[in-house]
Amino acid sequence: MVVGTERLIVRTGIFQCLNKKRVGMELDLGMWRNFFDSWNPVFLSLGPVALSWYGLCFFLGVSLSAIFFLWRIWHDSPLKAEVGFVGAVDIVLVSVCGAVLGARIGFVLAYNPQFFLAHPIALVSPFDISTGAWIGISGMSAFGAIIGSTAGMFLLARSRRW
Repeated sequence: MVVGTERLIVRTGIFQCLNKKRVGMELDLGMWRNFFDSWNPVFLSLGPVALSWYGLCFFLGVSLSAIFFLWRIWHDSPLKAEVGFVGAVDIVLVSVCGAVLGARIGFVLAYNPQFFLAHPIALVSPFDISTGAWIGISGMSAFGAIIGSTAGMFLLARSRRW
């Protein structure tokens, strides 16, 4: 991938570096360079409540994963007799709660621990500390979500003796 001053070009095929002669196909990706900068992060606004694309994707991902997992446990799994439907719902809830808590804690520990040690209420407060304005709770990390979900699943399995 070569980045130019006025456009972005992806080159495929063979090209010779010595005499700058290119042989192959070019695909102009100039319009895609700033494509996401023009998007509004809010997809639905109902008065003072604004729903973001990130929240929609998070909700859809969790919901579809939970539905698929419960369907697989109920129809195809030999774990159906041992775990049961209530146990499968518990697995989904513990996994999601562990992922959200782990993602938040992972963000705090990795990106700005000094601020959150000085202002611990900022961990859960959707308001700005200095102005009091609504800013929402932002900052989640993927590695923290993985660790939190795994820890939650481990503790659940250990408490149920699975």
